[in-house]
Amino acid sequence: MATTQVALALIGTTLFGLTLLCWGTLYYVPRILNGEDHAENAHADAGRPS
Repeated sequence: MATTQVALALIGTTLFGLTLLCWGTLYYVPRILNGEDHAENAHADAGRPS
């Protein structure tokens, strides 16, 4: 019984970690490739001179 709960917990945290990793990759890679010059993210760059 406890083994099943441990296995489910490991699977759950692994899926959650992979989801965060995929989301982070999809979010950050285009910003890095484009030099973070997105017009829609102007509020994030408000502190820097353009």
